[in-house]
Amino acid sequence: MGVLVVLVATVLVATQFSPFDSNESSASATYSTTMLGADGVEYTVSGSLLEKYSAATAPQKADLGQPLGAEKTNPDGKYQWFVGGVIIQKDGNPPYIVWGEIRNKWNVLGGSQGALGYPTSDEIDIDGVKVSTFENGTITFDDGIVTVR
Repeated sequence: MGVLVVLVATVLVATQFSPFDSNESSASATYSTTMLGADGVEYTVSGSLLEKYSAATAPQKADLGQPLGAEKTNPDGKYQWFVGGVIIQKDGNPPYIVWGEIRNKWNVLGGSQGALGYPTSDEIDIDGVKVSTFENGTITFDDGIVTVR
């Protein structure tokens, strides 16, 4: 029983002081790592963007690939480009990964600052159709065809 109490107390304290706060407290700024970029330069990946990267599966990390540069900001969010996609976060929301043909179409439409806005989900697969949702619509990729709704 005593071990259980200590374990619960430890979890509560760790949760209260966790660096994985989507509001990006100063503690999360220290949560970072360097990764070798596609250009041979080391880039820092940190905070919630690193948390999202770390939560990805091994195949997802392989598809995402190496960073292409340092973290950048928008007026209302932040993002970091990788060879195969982008990890992006609107202020006050969780980060999402946008990649592949869906990312390409979204970029043509202005990315997070365009008509569709920020992503509201990671890409999901519904019966072989790739789907990503955004603040103002969806993009699907089905059998080589990209559709915006």
